[in-house]
Amino acid sequence: MDFSWRPLSTEDVLPWADLLNRAERADRVGEHYDLEDIAGQLTEPGLDLGLGTFSAWDGERMVGYALVRPRSYGQGRPALAYEGVVDPEFRGRGIGGALLGWATTRSAGLPEPAGLRVQASDRVPGYRALLERHGFEPSSWLVDLERPLDAEPQTVAVPDPAVVLAGIDSLPEDPVKACYLDAFGASELDWARLRNTAAYRPDLSFAAVDQARGEVEALLLACYFTADATARGVREVYIQSLAARRRARGRGLSETLLAHASAQYKRAGYQRIAVGLAVDGPDADLTGYRQAGFIPVQHWTVYSCP
Repeated sequence: MDFSWRPLSTEDVLPWADLLNRAERADRVGEHYDLEDIAGQLTEPGLDLGLGTFSAWDGERMVGYALVRPRSYGQGRPALAYEGVVDPEFRGRGIGGALLGWATTRSAGLPEPAGLRVQASDRVPGYRALLERHGFEPSSWLVDLERPLDAEPQTVAVPDPAVVLAGIDSLPEDPVKACYLDAFGASELDWARLRNTAAYRPDLSFAAVDQARGEVEALLLACYFTADATARGVREVYIQSLAARRRARGRGLSETLLAHASAQYKRAGYQRIAVGLAVDGPDADLTGYRQAGFIPVQHWTVYSCP
């Protein structure tokens, strides 16, 4: 392979964006990026560019890259999230395998070896085949769902009289973070990464607050991807996180937050809401979501390698 290889740097924003846009035109996974998105990823908390990134170049053209980021996945032990893309014009030339080979040797600053987890769209079967050839096995599944905001209720009843709904941007950070860490089994680094994401929108995010305790019992954290809106011509809010504390589950708070947020988005002129959902298999029953107006638009397989 007649390519040059090196870690990414903060000077690589434009060539990285160009690579991602070329890949999206070929793969159509529905992910678009602007320069702000890319710059934010290069400076996100926990990402060591020297240890956790690698890229392939054909002259001045980036033709492949890989990232490994430490994540908790609610497991209480180190794990690494792998992300990689190869230029469609350069696939089949060993770049993807070389990037995976590099990733299996990384620890990205973690104190002990950690397994890799990779999210692969079912729209790109060649990527899934590459992962399987390198010893990765399916471990979980995700589905993206969308719903048009064409008929939302004007008022939303809260099922628990002890709870009020509030905008995230009106609350102190600590109780919001405490709920996030509890609900997802997340780490402080997971929270810092979310807060650093360019698309994260506190003004579009909401919480269910216990008035007596002054604690957040459930939350809905939203993102707005400007590049996606430009490419698709639709103003869509993406629900990045929706969950209740473990002690507050089964009280309908997540469903209430989703209904409340949908109504607010509709009033503000947004046209669609989207959510990524963890499911128990590739053929999971989505009847409840379909009845609520959601349409599955893309499936993902999460692969793991010890």
